[in-house]
Amino acid sequence: MKKVLFAVILLLVIASGASPAEKAIPVMQSTYNYMQFYVYKPNNLPKGYYVTFDGYIVYTAPGGVWKYASAENNAIARTNYVVGEVVPSALNIKPYNRELSSISPIITASKAEIDANIPKTTRIIYTPPASASEASLSSDWIHNANFMALGKWQKSVDRVGIISGMMIPVAWKGDFPAVIYAWTGINWRQLEPRSQYMSAESIMRREIYDLRQYMSRMNAPRWTNDDASVLAQQARVWGYEWRGFIRLERSY
Repeated sequence: MKKVLFAVILLLVIASGASPAEKAIPVMQSTYNYMQFYVYKPNNLPKGYYVTFDGYIVYTAPGGVWKYASAENNAIARTNYVVGEVVPSALNIKPYNRELSSISPIITASKAEIDANIPKTTRIIYTPPASASEASLSSDWIHNANFMALGKWQKSVDRVGIISGMMIPVAWKGDFPAVIYAWTGINWRQLEPRSQYMSAESIMRREIYDLRQYMSRMNAPRWTNDDASVLAQQARVWGYEWRGFIRLERSY
């Protein structure tokens, strides 16, 4: 198991451009039942700043919450985006660039966060959360609190996918789930099994007609392949298994 874990970490290091000499540091995200993810510490980042293995700068805010920072020219701009709640590649967050000659610690204007040891020449930048119009996707699900609440449902979710054809995001736990959550564009609708040992596919197949009719009445926005690609990234951030496109035997 340890060998497998090391291999996964090594692949992440290679994919991110990080050197294997840059140690993978496990950290905990307090807002997600102490979900664990890995960061590393480049030499040109100031104290308190790290880089995730998908290439984004992060820092710990008061309360131990990990948030993203954006690499703005030769400075770091803190954001209020919480790691695990957003997909950084879909927002106006610039990834870490190892070619930067120097990066100064950049802080918000809050006096409570100002460290007496920070030089007076330090530039102060604060990057507010991007609006939906600034996102690279047309759909607004990444800004929808109802949708993003899925990231905190580890007790009833461990895998995420999309029903092929209809492009409906679904989430559930285990091979014989007690409930399947299906995204309607407004909220998560619960699909329940009729018996104790119904597979996820069987539950979806039984409920798909009613679900399709409901979404038609609600005029739910249709998901795209780009949405699915971003959701695949987000599922991994949450610690969920990405099941991809789920093809049911029947066509609807």
